[in-house]
Amino acid sequence: MAMRLGSWNIRGFGTDNKKSMIKDLIRSENLDMIGLVETKHNEVTQWDLSKCWGKIQSDFTDVAARSNSGGIIATWNQETFALNNSFAASRWLCLVGTFQQIQL
Repeated sequence: MAMRLGSWNIRGFGTDNKKSMIKDLIRSENLDMIGLVETKHNEVTQWDLSKCWGKIQSDFTDVAARSNSGGIIATWNQETFALNNSFAASRWLCLVGTFQQIQL
């Protein structure tokens, strides 16, 4: 089974409306992982991302915005991806991990 990845220049992550749009995208495209850029966030919490993933167990790593510019969030379904390590700088994020095989 193929893993489904997505990315989106979200232009701001803070509103509940944007989180609802992310949730709709995750569900409609059956995504396992999504990268969000230009989030314009300074801090993201697991609570924020639970609004995007619903009941699916998720995890994330991020790079905070600088002066309300930039910001990156990578978030994934923990059943399909296991993070081993991550590397980040002001404008990039690298994840090292393993995609899990899902039994159908």
